[in-house]
Amino acid sequence: MKRPVVWVAAALAAGIWAAATGLVPGAAAPISLCFAALVVLFVRRHRSASQRVGLALSFFAAGALLWNGRHAGPPGDALSRYSAGHPDAAFVLEGRVRRPDLLLAGASYTRFVLDVDLVRVDGKSFPLRGSVFVRWTDPSGPVFSDERVRVAGTLDPALGRVNPGVESIEDYLRRRGVHTAIRLRGPEAVDRVAPGRRWSASHWVSRLRRIEADRLRRCVPETVLEFVLCVWLGDRTEMTSEEYARYVVSGTAHILSVSGVHAGIIYVSGRMLLGFVLRNRRLRAVVTMLFVFVFALVAGARVATLRAAIMIALYLMADLFEREPDAPTALSLSGILFLLHTPDILFDPGAQLSFASIGSILVFREAISVFLERLPRLLRDGLATTLAVQILPFPLAIHRFHILPLAAPLANLAVVPLLTVTLWLCLLTTACSLVVPPAAPLFGHALVPVVYSIRGVVAFVAHVRGSHLYLVSPTVLAMLCYWATVAFGYRALAALRPKPWAIGAALVLAATWICWRPFSPRPEVVFLDVGHGDAAFIRSPEGTTVLIDGGDSIEYIEAGRRVVAPFLWASHVSHLDYVVMTHPDRDHGGGLAYVIDHFTVGRVILNPLATDQRVEEEILARCAERRIPVQRMAKGDTIPIAGGTLEVLHPPSTWPPTSPNNDASLVLRLDWPGMDVLFTGDIEVEAETAVVSTDCRATVLKAPHHGSRTSSSQRFIDCVMPRHCVVSTGGYGGRQAVSDAVIDRYEHRGVAVWRTDRLGAISLRQRDGNLDIYGERQRRGYVYEPRL
Repeated sequence: MKRPVVWVAAALAAGIWAAATGLVPGAAAPISLCFAALVVLFVRRHRSASQRVGLALSFFAAGALLWNGRHAGPPGDALSRYSAGHPDAAFVLEGRVRRPDLLLAGASYTRFVLDVDLVRVDGKSFPLRGSVFVRWTDPSGPVFSDERVRVAGTLDPALGRVNPGVESIEDYLRRRGVHTAIRLRGPEAVDRVAPGRRWSASHWVSRLRRIEADRLRRCVPETVLEFVLCVWLGDRTEMTSEEYARYVVSGTAHILSVSGVHAGIIYVSGRMLLGFVLRNRRLRAVVTMLFVFVFALVAGARVATLRAAIMIALYLMADLFEREPDAPTALSLSGILFLLHTPDILFDPGAQLSFASIGSILVFREAISVFLERLPRLLRDGLATTLAVQILPFPLAIHRFHILPLAAPLANLAVVPLLTVTLWLCLLTTACSLVVPPAAPLFGHALVPVVYSIRGVVAFVAHVRGSHLYLVSPTVLAMLCYWATVAFGYRALAALRPKPWAIGAALVLAATWICWRPFSPRPEVVFLDVGHGDAAFIRSPEGTTVLIDGGDSIEYIEAGRRVVAPFLWASHVSHLDYVVMTHPDRDHGGGLAYVIDHFTVGRVILNPLATDQRVEEEILARCAERRIPVQRMAKGDTIPIAGGTLEVLHPPSTWPPTSPNNDASLVLRLDWPGMDVLFTGDIEVEAETAVVSTDCRATVLKAPHHGSRTSSSQRFIDCVMPRHCVVSTGGYGGRQAVSDAVIDRYEHRGVAVWRTDRLGAISLRQRDGNLDIYGERQRRGYVYEPRL
């Protein structure tokens, strides 16, 4: 069997995936598969094909059993389950700090994870353990890993915004065992109980990272310090969203995360330099490993960097035994180790990109280098690394960023070599600042022209017209087809008869494009989790797409960029037939500007009352610039959608222009077989009285004005007669708290209340002719005690 480790790794990953998706549940099914594999291995032990099947099946079963064993208990931890049932309790928590942010001088906000081992509620101690995500405003100073601290406040089971197809900080934290959050304010909010333990490696790494940041601040000019801290220590707090977006659209965002790319660059450049001075193969491998691990430690010992260093070390182990390194075997062995330690890593986008990047370098760099053999060695190795690192991560990067950077290969030809110089200068600056402080500014100032060159290349490429395209997320089948294309192409380059492999590559590449989108997207209505605001997406049975409102545009929310657009791309939507702004409040229309900029839009619908509000003027200006038709609609008008109707119930064309914006909100009723929903914007009692004068019955009601006490009058609820009510609000209880009286009013009438702040996005679909409604947190299995 060629490369048996590859088969083992693939089977283990497949088993974990199958268990995570529910295909192989519990313990009985994996154990049965394992028994069947043993039977195959014993009975058919003389047949190599059967041996392969038996081996693959056994590790498939092992992967499924590993996943199910790790996720056998109830979701969350003991603390999160207790706090979900006591949402208003005041907790006093004590524990040790983990993964603190790098708090720079002058910063007014920091975050860290608190591993709690002591809990008090109302003066009583509870034997509860769990991990809490701490957001601390106006901190007194930095905290370090393993320090023991005490905090107090209410716990929030919602760690971020949770929407279908969109990776959020909540997903990131829950995969790392963090299931609740707490907000603190003021220098006295964190009480330091005890310093970090002397034997704690994480504590000393955390302190080293802080020392490095302070030394770099002294040695590196302010104009490039933000970039240096980002690529060296992984701190992006000083970088604006606009600058980060330039790296994304130019296809160079990978240089901003201290991960596999950086470790790969140090490996390639270090090994190349050592090749000039060390002829002994074993010694060169050992020193290269040392280089990579020193870099990983000095760069903050981040998980992604250490993971990449381990992968490189396993690859170089072959040199120690005087054997040719085999990249697929080394990668597979690394994957097995990582999956056995943390099976959740299979679904971590950062880990996927890091693994794919370093794997791409190890697998393809040598082949590309041979292809470029006529170039000087220094240039050849740099170009080979630059081109290789982009091959395997390609579909993963599009899935995460939804951008096809057409100029990325050219941009990276300049940026990756410049990043190599940057990393070595950072290493020299850091080392000198610790050993020979007077020499450190020399290397620190040498960073200026290099960083300015990187910024110049990125800015130029980002602003070239047609340098990038926005793409919807590829399907899993499309990603598999792409990697099959790469495999066929790689074989074609090495084969004596390349033509069959080349034809295979062309055919699978065509299949990649054909399978990029699902063939028949499901009709659905989704109320997005955008915080305090509204955004709802409709896809009719015959494919008409409608977006109603787009959330807030305030800097720390940016719902259009951070939530709405990623959700649409993840839902394979690049064109919206209609964009509706119910009224020009920022928390409803603010995010629509970004959507109009990045999607093709058939028509924009506004209410009949023109205003001079900035949000409306901005939308109208963008529509004029892009020649998008704008239509004002009033009661009695209908938005034509295939397979259903979307009728305007309010306001009438005669509605007083002096009325409040909220009461002039468009009220729309969606109706198709098995689905009827009433969208109400921010209407209050006066507008509700007008709406109930006509037939406004609906199975699902979007609660007016985020569940505020200004709306949802008894008469209105009685006339609509909903079975379900969706409340779009933000935070745990929302920035503008959901009125308990309103919630009680709905529940008294037997209406199920679905809140986006508690359940994440609320999705409505039809299943077997019945309405299926669920929260995204429920679907992902996150611990919660919803009030339905």
